Amino acid sequence: MFPSLRVFEEIVHSCHLDQVEDLYRDCLSKYQIAGQYTGGDKRILDLGVNEGYRAAALLCALPDAEYSGVKYVGARDDEPLTVVEVILAKLCPNSNVRLHNLEINEDLAEKLPGPHGIVHVSGLHFNPGLWQALTTASQVVGKHGLIIIDGYLDGNVRQIVDRFVKSHADFISDGYLQDSSRGNFVVTAR
Repeated sequence: MFPSLRVFEEIVHSCHLDQVEDLYRDCLSKYQIAGQYTGGDKRILDLGVNEGYRAAALLCALPDAEYSGVKYVGARDDEPLTVVEVILAKLCPNSNVRLHNLEINEDLAEKLPGPHGIVHVSGLHFNPGLWQALTTASQVVGKHGLIIIDGYLDGNVRQIVDRFVKSHADFISDGYLQDSSRGNFVVTAR
């Protein structure tokens, strides 16, 4: 179960972050998307993990899942992985979590083999490496798995995602925009 807004606010404020309601709305959206996943691959891959709140939303929806979070070397944010560990320990204390610092390149799929039932791609945290992250996601997501692309409401992210969806139409069985503060575009793999 996802924590109440009050509990979420306490944790967010203890980590000195702003925009609590937008962050909560975005996390709740991811929780709802992940909660609809009915596939057999109970592994979550998070490409572009930052503070860990969105990771917690995915893990609250699928508490038995194995979670791998990737923070890109050279990402434009500067939150250390220890912050992610603290957040996940508070929100999902019994989760199976692995965190990695990796570079965006063509070898990423080999380092994070699938299949993963859910792949979360943070479009805003590592642009211009978004195309490579989407390519990696398409290589490691399982059959009927979900790719959740964060930040779709940003014009640059939307342009890259739309181009990716168009060029990978044979891979995608469904795609839609889920309401959130930043826009989650959800792709279902064939």
